[in-house]
Amino acid sequence: MELHNCPCSGKTLARFVQPAVMAVLAAEPIHGYLILRRLSGMRIFCGQRPDPTGVYRVLKAMEQEGLVRSTVEATDNRPAKRCFALTASGRKCLARWGGTLQDYEESISDLLTIITHARRTRRSVAKKPTRRTSECSRGTGCCGSASPK
Repeated sequence: MELHNCPCSGKTLARFVQPAVMAVLAAEPIHGYLILRRLSGMRIFCGQRPDPTGVYRVLKAMEQEGLVRSTVEATDNRPAKRCFALTASGRKCLARWGGTLQDYEESISDLLTIITHARRTRRSVAKKPTRRTSECSRGTGCCGSASPK
């Protein structure tokens, strides 16, 4: 099984695009290109530039929800740039994300403890010599092969 693109690789954390964008905008209002650039520097994106279409879709949805506002800045001899800023509602939402992510962190820590324990238990079981009985209830050896007679 190829695990490179599996969710277990951690490269599909799409739910975290919104709080990541909001965290970037909390510092200052900036245009989309700089948002993408700053997001790509976050560990959550594994050094990859996030999908611009997806980020702009999130920005548009957040604007419709009143979490961000945008203005168009005209510049000489260049296309106009849309600048995004976090609203007061957006700051409240970001604060709530902080609490939610803290809860996730604690839950993930608990899960990691369970996974670590399970891996250690599995290794210790694998190292123990297995006892083979002469007959299983199904007439086969414990390893699934025919019972020795």
